[in-house]
Amino acid sequence: MALAITCLAGRTETWTPVGQAQWTEGALTGIYSNYNKTWNVNVERSDDRPKVFRLQPYSNHTMGSSWLYDNVYVYIHCDNANAVYIDYFKFKYTKNSWTSWYYHVFQRCPENGFDSRYYGKITDENTIEFPIGAFSVTDNTSSSTLNQPASDARLSTYVHKIVFPDGVLDYTPEPENWVNIGHGEWEDPIAVTSAGDPLIAGVDVEKSTDNPSIYRIINPSGQTYININAEDPAKVYVSPYEATSGDDVWTITQNCTENGQSGSQYGTLDNGKIVIPAEYFTATSTLNPGSAVTGSTGRNCVLTLPDGFDNPLPEDYGVFMGIVAFNNRVTTKPISQLDQISKDDFTSFVDDLQMGNATLLYYAVDQSINMLESQTFPSNLSNAVLVTFTDGLDQGSLAMKPEYRTSKGYASYLAERIPQTAIQGIPLTAYAIGLKSNDVVDDELFMYNLASLSSKSDDEDNPDNPYISTVEDIDGLQKQLTDLYDSLNKQISKRVVTISVPMMSHGDLYRYTLDGAADDVTKSQIWFEGTFNIDNKSLENVTYHGFTSATGSTIATVQDDINVKIILNDCRNLEGGLLQVNNTEFDQWIYIPSHDKWGHNDENAKGGDVTVEDIKSSMAIIFALDCSTSLGDLFPLVQETAKSFILRLAGAEVSDSGFDYIWDEKTGSFDINDPDVEIYNLMGAKVTNPSSGIYIYRKGNLMKKVMVP
Repeated sequence: MALAITCLAGRTETWTPVGQAQWTEGALTGIYSNYNKTWNVNVERSDDRPKVFRLQPYSNHTMGSSWLYDNVYVYIHCDNANAVYIDYFKFKYTKNSWTSWYYHVFQRCPENGFDSRYYGKITDENTIEFPIGAFSVTDNTSSSTLNQPASDARLSTYVHKIVFPDGVLDYTPEPENWVNIGHGEWEDPIAVTSAGDPLIAGVDVEKSTDNPSIYRIINPSGQTYININAEDPAKVYVSPYEATSGDDVWTITQNCTENGQSGSQYGTLDNGKIVIPAEYFTATSTLNPGSAVTGSTGRNCVLTLPDGFDNPLPEDYGVFMGIVAFNNRVTTKPISQLDQISKDDFTSFVDDLQMGNATLLYYAVDQSINMLESQTFPSNLSNAVLVTFTDGLDQGSLAMKPEYRTSKGYASYLAERIPQTAIQGIPLTAYAIGLKSNDVVDDELFMYNLASLSSKSDDEDNPDNPYISTVEDIDGLQKQLTDLYDSLNKQISKRVVTISVPMMSHGDLYRYTLDGAADDVTKSQIWFEGTFNIDNKSLENVTYHGFTSATGSTIATVQDDINVKIILNDCRNLEGGLLQVNNTEFDQWIYIPSHDKWGHNDENAKGGDVTVEDIKSSMAIIFALDCSTSLGDLFPLVQETAKSFILRLAGAEVSDSGFDYIWDEKTGSFDINDPDVEIYNLMGAKVTNPSSGIYIYRKGNLMKKVMVP
């Protein structure tokens, strides 16, 4: 049998120990006043409800040797500091040698069915106090759960107090972050459609950034979540979740120990698909607790992950890219290696994008950072980049994250998050490019957005932020992305120069020229110099001329027999490109103070003493791309510009003139009279009779930038 049901999320509650509390008994003092004793009790906090705690105070107490020790849990709700309450509980004790009795304890508050409000209060950062009369206690031999106190119930006569460890009551957990990794497919193990077929639906799949092997889906009815744990690909399980069938509520549970069951029935994750046999699941009814439904043999519970998502990144160097497109929804291309082989997958993703209403700008950037944080990159990662392109203001992100209250509130959160984010120890560099559309009426907010979504300049003398750019048209967007590519491309390769010289003399000043100036030190345009310290075998107070090195002002040398090796990391010319070094043009000089001149080391072996090595590193990059309807006719031009940027990163040859990289020479020139040819100016507006200037001719997927005389 299967159920035609709507899926609702749920999960087994777990608890974390947080130390010992001091429990001063007051609840039972209506029975005996001498129960007002104090002892220590272990405390646990709910992992799902961080303001709910549980204790077992009567498993270890000081109230008398005649008592039994009962392991009953007492649950305390502290969401409201002025309205703390304890759930009804009962526990067993020995009143005489032949009969077990029970205390049934009710706190007198609406949550326990009372019309009075005897709440506890957090009186300081660690203490909860419940007033006299807060608890009503029934003393009888019944072990059955009571709905209300008996007529002879007694009210507490002392203050009930609990003192928690430091930092427990005011603890605020870091919010669990999830990243949307794309669209997948879910086949429910129990639910069926009205026609009796298995319930199969497209779903958005999210991954935890705290535990990258845990997924969740927005269930087909779009109400809440179903959690799937794939930490062990051979032991995949779904946490219990609820489902409705008419007025009934069913709990669907996989038979495995993680769900509190006796079985060991797990699924598998293989080749991007999670498969769990349906008979491993049981659905139990709330209205009819004795009834149970087991999934049909031959059926499966299946979650198909988005294409390419579970493919591990190679432990190699290269560009690793993801795309987050946004309008009224966020569409993602998971991070994967971008190269000549995979570039068509990226450009096809961009081709398939469609415009939509709204602009989930903040949420898309938030998700982009989550995506970077959730991925494991090669160990040689040297650069982590977020590029955001938008043409307008945020519209709709607060529906996804209402806790930020206002647009500026969400933007301010991102402005704080970006500089605090590091990917595998590499600080995130965020660029924001804005092309203001006609629907932007708040220029100040538009610029505030760009500032909030970008890194900050380290140059205090330059008020312009190099990580922010505004463009007037598509040509400007093309130029910004081309310049950005040039900058990023320089950072993928690093040139390391290693120089081996005989042990130097302590306190002497040495200069090393790298451009063949053996006959005259003053002719050199590329050199560095520093004073040698033999105690720590380093060059100190190093200065560079004509180039830069990441090694900095102190160079720790490495001794090799009678020589020391000087290692210059990431050597670049003054334009930021790799420093051109010929190992036969190296010379060593020592400063002679008495003659105020430099002495040349004629015994330097040059070629054998200098090695030049290019070390390839990896770059992680997310492109957050606006696809809102405000782009209008400009949208296909934005797509082509984005594809041009992607192709450059992949190592493809792309003309600096813009879109003509997709021009198919076999088609010949555009015929301006061809009815299928569309002509745009650089602002994205269609033109019928172009006058002199630069225009974009488009026919299908073919585009060319054209100069009209």
